[in-house]
Amino acid sequence: MRRLHPHRLLFAAVIVATAAALPVSGVGAASVHDPSSGSVHNVDETFVDEVPCAGDYVIHTVVNATNHDVSNKNGDWETFTETGTFQSGDRAINVVRNDDGDVVSYDLVPADVSYSGHFTVWGGFNGNPKEWNSTFTFSGHGTGSDGSVLHWNELEHINVTGDITRSAFSKFSCH
Repeated sequence: MRRLHPHRLLFAAVIVATAAALPVSGVGAASVHDPSSGSVHNVDETFVDEVPCAGDYVIHTVVNATNHDVSNKNGDWETFTETGTFQSGDRAINVVRNDDGDVVSYDLVPADVSYSGHFTVWGGFNGNPKEWNSTFTFSGHGTGSDGSVLHWNELEHINVTGDITRSAFSKFSCH
């Protein structure tokens, strides 16, 4: 099975909700110190995407998230943490994704195994006029209705100076 970025939809709704609920400040030399932070609780979403290490399903999540952002003349520093529970429903088959990996069409069939569990997403960004870096983690565990167990970890990082990418990697494992 081709592994896409399962975190895309798992936390996209929370990012949108967090961005809508939280004040943010601009980046640039003219910015003043403006710490912004906030939280959202019990964000409830249902969508089709990949349950890591298991395949495509209808997924129901309930998520809590917090975000912190500080910008000033020297740069921007941001971090967020999202943690929540998930439960899979019907199995999605004949899934079609666009070039960004987003699900655009699918058919549903009853699942032989359903999964429930917990996940955590963390991200951090640091930037100034000369360089920036960002790190992202996504980990979780779930238990199948048949007693099977899922564990996954994802780590992504990029470091850029000027217009030169100094390092970039993405690692994902099921264990």
